[in-house]
Amino acid sequence: MKLMITQQKANFSEKIMATIFSIAHSKLTERLSFFKLLFCFNLQFEFFSSYFDKLLIAQHDD
Repeated sequence: MKLMITQQKANFSEKIMATIFSIAHSKLTERLSFFKLLFCFNLQFEFFSSYFDKLLIAQHDD
């Protein structure tokens, strides 16, 4: 179970990075907009990262 949660966390990270890079290579040229998007993705990543960590801790406590 721990390995599965760790894998889900890694998959989520890869999806975020792929999305960020696709946005960077698209027609989006305004730096401010890009950094706003990057900030939003970072907030989402931090939330889900802590969520997955809590799942790991909960599994470890069982």
